[in-house]
Amino acid sequence: MSLNTISSNATVDYATFRSGVNAKDITAPFYADISKLDGVDWNYTTMTETALASTSTTMTVNSGGFEVDSDGFFTTDFNKAAGIPDNIKIHQAMLVQAEVYSQAQGENTDPVAVISRVWNLFKTIAGNTLDPDKDGYITQNEINAMPKSYVSKGSLMDGIVSIQNTMDEMYATSNAAYKVSTATDGALDSGFRGFAAMGCFSRTDTDPNIGLFAHRETFDAYSGVEYDKNLPSDKIAVGELFDSFFYQKVDGETAGYISAKSGANAIGTNVNATKEYYKFLDSGQDMQTYLSDTKGKDYLDELKKRMSTLKNGQVDPELAKLFFSELGKEQQNLYEQYKANNYAELDPSSSDTSKMQIPAQSILDSKQNLTSNKGTSSALSHALQKLLVLLSLSSYFDFFADIFI
Repeated sequence: MSLNTISSNATVDYATFRSGVNAKDITAPFYADISKLDGVDWNYTTMTETALASTSTTMTVNSGGFEVDSDGFFTTDFNKAAGIPDNIKIHQAMLVQAEVYSQAQGENTDPVAVISRVWNLFKTIAGNTLDPDKDGYITQNEINAMPKSYVSKGSLMDGIVSIQNTMDEMYATSNAAYKVSTATDGALDSGFRGFAAMGCFSRTDTDPNIGLFAHRETFDAYSGVEYDKNLPSDKIAVGELFDSFFYQKVDGETAGYISAKSGANAIGTNVNATKEYYKFLDSGQDMQTYLSDTKGKDYLDELKKRMSTLKNGQVDPELAKLFFSELGKEQQNLYEQYKANNYAELDPSSSDTSKMQIPAQSILDSKQNLTSNKGTSSALSHALQKLLVLLSLSSYFDFFADIFI
């Protein structure tokens, strides 16, 4: 069952998850029951569904406004309205995800505008590495040449600070992000997000040289249909890559908004923690002052103690000093990039959605809001080697699971 069969005013009550009802029975109007697709033998649950499972939420979604074909893909009228090239196929399931995102975010952004702005983000990060042959397809080697990651100002709608084009740049930026998250126990997040590097993982193919097909699997899983009936076996369509990026990033942020509002265990991308980080940088505070003010002197003292204690029990106070010294330099560098605003065209104030040719009846005109019931120095490298003996590797991997989605 694909999304194009959705009926008008279809309603899904996610609270019934808690009554032990089969998830696929509840989400069928929105996501395909992929276990019935040929060649697919796994069950797939989105992060949005997982987050909503712990809430008492009813959501009404109306379909209409743009035409779709028999597989649920919009005609080029939609692409024209959203400012997306005609050769990028957009599935109706993406509009459902965009509507849920808009409700979870609470800013009532039109779902067409959500997809349009995510496309602008995607093409800006990819730059001239996107479709270098201009044939509508992309190979594994071409994906490998794409930027590895980026730093967000908050949500997908808020713009970006920087782009990391090499693995070295990505590792340096990810290490800095990890230290911020670790020091603040997740209260602050510098906005590091994965792009081409470790974007998603294939469930059926373990060959790292052809990991691009994970994007095809991601599209198929979310949309419930194949992107095309005659796709090549050695490359994927640029549209598959974008749609995979969209599903992963929008799903992750949606789940983050929902879990934050419900008070449930954190899941997905913590957009609010990223926004708080840039407020912190604007304040001019150093990290130790911030931690003392927000979490208390005891928290700061305990953090310093853990940072300075080696596995053998010996204490080296210089480790904590070095950690905060290097963290301060990294924060200053990131703040300078933030103030430079080199990607101002992605800022919300620069997104002119008034020119979009959106039908009078929005594609998903939901009147019921989503609610719930509740560059690294050698000294730094040396310090990190010691700190990673102390810090739990499991928390390190949990951190990367949150950002590479």
